[in-house]
Amino acid sequence: MDPSRFSPDETTAFEKMGSPQYVRFYRKLDPDRERVYEWVYTEPVLLISFIDGKQVEYVVVDDNPSPLNDYQRKWLFWSGVTAGTVGGLGLLYYFLFMR
Repeated sequence: MDPSRFSPDETTAFEKMGSPQYVRFYRKLDPDRERVYEWVYTEPVLLISFIDGKQVEYVVVDDNPSPLNDYQRKWLFWSGVTAGTVGGLGLLYYFLFMR
């Protein structure tokens, strides 16, 4: 970790608690899916969460690190299914009727 690249909130936490034992990455559980990272200290047990370098007291996180929200994932899945079905039917038509 390079303290010279920290935000003011990160610098304050780093100076107070020192280097964290672990850093965990999440996505915020909302449609924007902002990046959330959490500094984990084990002695004493303390979790400090940051969004865009700003410390937040409470945030609901999703452990799925994908930047896509639920709607976007479903749309992408069903678009792929539809494209595959259309392509498969086109090939079936070609081999059965055009040859």
